[in-house]
Amino acid sequence: PLIEKSTTALNDAIKAASDSEAGTKMLKAVEDLQLADRFEKLAAAPPCDLSKGDATDKLSCIGSTIANQLSRSIKGSPGAANQLSVGMDGGDIPVLPFGAILACVFLGMVLRIVFGRQRFMRKSLSSFTARTAIFIAFFAFVIGVNKQGEAAMKSMDASQGPNFLPVTKLATGGPYEHTRHPMYACVMLLVPAVAMLADSLYMAAAMSLVPLYLDRYVIPAEEALLQKLFGGSFDEYAATVPRWFMGVGPEVLLVALIVCLIRMLKPKAHQLSGLKFYYFPVAARGDCARLALTLRKIRFKDMVIPPSEWGDLKPKTPWSSMPYVELSSGTVLGQSYAIFRLIGKGTGLYPEDAILAARVDECMDGLSDVGSVTNKTGQGLTGAEKLKKRGAACKEGGDIYVACERIEACYARAATPGPFLTGELSIADLQVFAQVGWATSG
Repeated sequence: PLIEKSTTALNDAIKAASDSEAGTKMLKAVEDLQLADRFEKLAAAPPCDLSKGDATDKLSCIGSTIANQLSRSIKGSPGAANQLSVGMDGGDIPVLPFGAILACVFLGMVLRIVFGRQRFMRKSLSSFTARTAIFIAFFAFVIGVNKQGEAAMKSMDASQGPNFLPVTKLATGGPYEHTRHPMYACVMLLVPAVAMLADSLYMAAAMSLVPLYLDRYVIPAEEALLQKLFGGSFDEYAATVPRWFMGVGPEVLLVALIVCLIRMLKPKAHQLSGLKFYYFPVAARGDCARLALTLRKIRFKDMVIPPSEWGDLKPKTPWSSMPYVELSSGTVLGQSYAIFRLIGKGTGLYPEDAILAARVDECMDGLSDVGSVTNKTGQGLTGAEKLKKRGAACKEGGDIYVACERIEACYARAATPGPFLTGELSIADLQVFAQVGWATSG
């Protein structure tokens, strides 16, 4: 019915859209597809064997199996005396497992779209290639177990598989020696596989519903049917073989999911938290870092070093200069602009976009030039002579004036609305603020 409605709607849309020759051809092409008839034929196809035939036969077999399960899930199926009935209204099981899997995948996709991805894979395994390789490995194992299960059923002339055919004999060999439901045990393995492929905690949560559905609805209905058909033989088999492999059921998945949720929701200490910032008791190159950490409410220790102590400390610093920082991990880093970039990235004040990041770097390197020119101007002079030299350099055409003019030109080239270099506050803006404050402080 869904296919028929979709086809009718498509036909109506094509008719309404155009009466042209192209529209007529398209309409005829859709009618020629006979989608509803094809679906019905696939759903009604007899059970097939994936191990036989060429690639076309295998694809047809997969198609008929999927169509059969979808058809039975949508329409319901009364089932024979030795077969499970399917249907929301009074069936042994509401929906076939395949339909439940599709529904949970769809739910996971919707949750991911609405609430975001919520990654949980380790960075070393988060690439698409790594996730795909993991999924293929899981899937290959599942296929292998399924093959063994099918072989065991065939050897005993037992017939129960993806189409939920009538049960003729009780399969107890092969993987059925270790678990009463090897196929469903494999489905439980596919839950983390699909979740890892999507790298989404929401997909993991949605897919965890599949084994729960199997454990609470499908398996009890199956085992009730098997007990009814085989009586003591099934009871004896069930007494020695666990429902799930090694007795590990879907509850384990739920526990793992809860652990993941707790780990994700638990606030993590910021990478820069506890940082020690070493610098003189002046603004200059210190306030940029101090401001960034303070604005982002990151706990740090401002290690103010008096000039009188600098002589003893200098040989112990990485570059015989300040500022330098010591992270909570014990890592010590020097060089002003390396520190600014580190703190900028750690506080979200350094752009992720490569072009914007380069613009921030350009401005900060220009500010370094301003500092260098200022320090060189009047070098070796003292008092009034030094002040006079620097005063002249700050007038139009002077070295300091030109260096500052280039910073203004950098902002002008950015052409972003508002006062900030990249359109929002960055580490470069804080450095401009700090350096202007230092230059005008006297």
